[in-house]
Amino acid sequence: MAVINGTSMLLLLGDIGNATAIGCTKSATLNINVDTPDASCKSSNGWSDSILGQASWDVSFDGLYDPDGVNNFNALYDNVYAKDDTLIMELAEIDGTGGGTVYRGNVLISSLSLVADMETPVTYSGTFKGQGRLYRSTVASS
Repeated sequence: MAVINGTSMLLLLGDIGNATAIGCTKSATLNINVDTPDASCKSSNGWSDSILGQASWDVSFDGLYDPDGVNNFNALYDNVYAKDDTLIMELAEIDGTGGGTVYRGNVLISSLSLVADMETPVTYSGTFKGQGRLYRSTVASS
């Protein structure tokens, strides 16, 4: 069984082949959802029935605030402020050899938070809302 260390799965923003990691992330979660509209009728004999509806996806993430980092909280804030709808997100296995899996798609930043608790590192978190299809492919080189 091949187990992947979560540290090698990076969340990136940018054009295909030119994406850069989001600054100092600690975790990222990819959620894939499928609506299941009710398809029950009287002949269902009291049992619910559903059909497959629209699919959607999003990625939530969190990390440490680094004011000097690339694609840091401030850069993400600038994307929100500019209402940038051209962002391309990748969640990719980057291990130095290539051949890993990459999930890629267009996103909007749907939430962004900054947390500054006393005597702890400043953290941030956010959510990317997928726009259209989520693509899965292989990392050519990493």
